[in-house]
Amino acid sequence: MVVGKQLQQHFEQWLLHLGCSYYMCPHKHWFMTYEKKSGSNVLMGNDAPCKCVGIGSIQIRMHNGVVRTLIEVHHVPQLKRNLVSAGVMDSKGFSCEVKGGVMQITRKGKFVVMQGTKQGNLYIFLWSTMTESVFAISQSRSHVSSGSFDNSLWHLRLGNMSEKGLDILSKRGLLGNHKVKPL
Repeated sequence: MVVGKQLQQHFEQWLLHLGCSYYMCPHKHWFMTYEKKSGSNVLMGNDAPCKCVGIGSIQIRMHNGVVRTLIEVHHVPQLKRNLVSAGVMDSKGFSCEVKGGVMQITRKGKFVVMQGTKQGNLYIFLWSTMTESVFAISQSRSHVSSGSFDNSLWHLRLGNMSEKGLDILSKRGLLGNHKVKPL
């Protein structure tokens, strides 16, 4: 039996906000890394203070399947929405283009790293939040000794790598003598 961690997806809205100073999220269980923080407040748009109780990183799966990590996300339990700071994005070298109801965040003006669509007057990012959960997969010895195996284990270990990617690794001998079967 092999025990490891699997990422689960949580579809929640993340909004790009021009006025917030940090990435902020109310869901502690979404954090991949977490450090408690005490005595810190963030001010809302109406100048109401909300406690920031921690800071850490959150993994997200983009609209195209790529998993990215947001770092220095502030945990603010009183929030109703997850916020991405336009100011933080700008200071990290990202730029934003809005056209035809689609917002694209790019790096160096070329590589699209985030994409959102307009809903009402808000831009909602097309991603899902990833959290860890423990999983277990059992393989029979007959499959391992015969040189073939269930691809799902490698698929999960390698961040949901495609069948084609697994096939390339197998051809290069990086999966031992195992042959790739269709997922």
